[in-house]
Amino acid sequence: MGLLALTAFVAAIVGATPPAVQPSVSVVWHPDTLSLVREGAGYGRIARIGPDELLCAYGHGKEAWVSRSLDGGRTWIDPRVAARIDYAAAANSEILVTRRGEVLHFINERPTDGKSPFAISVVRSSDGGRTWSPRQLLYRADSLFENGCWEPAAVEIPGGPIRLVFANESPYRNSGEQEITMMSSWDGGRTWTRPRAVSFRPGHRDGMPVPALARDGRTLFVAIEDNGLVGPAMKPTIVQVARPLPVMPGSPHRWGALAEPAPAELNIAAPYLVMLPEGGSLLSCQISEPGGEPQMVVYAGDSMARGFGRPTKPFASVGAVQGLWNSLFVATERSVIAVTGAVIGGRVGLWTMEGTIKPAPGRRANHPVRGDAAP
Repeated sequence: MGLLALTAFVAAIVGATPPAVQPSVSVVWHPDTLSLVREGAGYGRIARIGPDELLCAYGHGKEAWVSRSLDGGRTWIDPRVAARIDYAAAANSEILVTRRGEVLHFINERPTDGKSPFAISVVRSSDGGRTWSPRQLLYRADSLFENGCWEPAAVEIPGGPIRLVFANESPYRNSGEQEITMMSSWDGGRTWTRPRAVSFRPGHRDGMPVPALARDGRTLFVAIEDNGLVGPAMKPTIVQVARPLPVMPGSPHRWGALAEPAPAELNIAAPYLVMLPEGGSLLSCQISEPGGEPQMVVYAGDSMARGFGRPTKPFASVGAVQGLWNSLFVATERSVIAVTGAVIGGRVGLWTMEGTIKPAPGRRANHPVRGDAAP
């Protein structure tokens, strides 16, 4: 076996991707753009609904909410309830603006009455998030927590369907396993195909999926957390949705996200993937470092969602405590907005910060443990 083949073989075994192509970008974060979306909120996701108008979906209490920004994300106003459920918490907000201009707000129904099922549902808005339709139920799991479904996220294929993915324990009621399930809609989210597994590691838990399209508008990647990649702790993995489905361990369509494998005991969870319009990709993760609180860390990768490195910590410079259920929003060709649930200046809430996308400097270490790693 030649050296290159041997390197690829070893990398496949440990779940790593050889960093054959270095990321072409890095991110510099700007602490002076720190903004509070809402105190007491969490799990924020942003979408664009106009040239300078953004909508942020988030959880607050048991309800799903949205707030808007009229200045590109510098300030947030007009909080409104998108979904309220009498018997459940409306959690894991995720929004998608369709090519028809409608806003779809997906939620995870988490029952509090002890009898209703965990479920994935959607509400829609045709007026930019000011009013919302009644909930449309898309998927029912079991009523037991350990057999639930979680974390919906969606993307629309240009000229094609909406692809909705979510983490799903319901098919594995006699084990602790979990798959990534996908449903599709060809009519703007009004009707949906039957659910099917797109990613599964037997004996383990694929979770927290986030779909993103490559620049060709067709190739679909899904970032997931994977507790079978390296050691028992979660690690970020990229799955390319391609036949045969589900994508299993050992498939060429499944690889560890990080260019350099992380320590087995380091928990790197809750990945959020975005592809950049001028090439490259960014991946945020929630890293629990030894002796510290979880923090948001953002990695840069290539245009095929591989070789993530050059980590930065957007909120470290403002003294953030925690960094939970983070996300990224590509604001322009040269800028990105980081979203985190954190305690900053003694205020618990959902925060944003802008970053500038720049050509990458020299290679940096992959696992920062202190300070802001902005280049």
